[in-house]
Amino acid sequence: YKECIIKAGEGKVNKFDWGIWLISTANAINPDELSVGQTYILPGCQHSTHKHDDQDEILFILSGSAKATVGNITDMVGEGDMVFVPKGTDHALANTGWGTLTISPIKFQLSE
Repeated sequence: YKECIIKAGEGKVNKFDWGIWLISTANAINPDELSVGQTYILPGCQHSTHKHDDQDEILFILSGSAKATVGNITDMVGEGDMVFVPKGTDHALANTGWGTLTISPIKFQLSE
């Protein structure tokens, strides 16, 4: 890998019914090793429950409020909160606010 500066909005854009997932590091770092980006979930929407079998994930809440479910835990989260999702764990976020929920998902592999 080479050093780089990634500007806001650069990367791979994925559009869904619930919002947008931007993988900022997609052009600089192998996303199987590490990915950092922004996810925007529209008011009243959520991304479906899913899991990542090969990567751990931190969901850092940048703005808005949500109902977070990770494994058997469900709680309300907001700006500055983080959700840690071990690989293979079901998780979901539902936007409970009036504005767009903005998070920074960070996916990586922890050594065992």
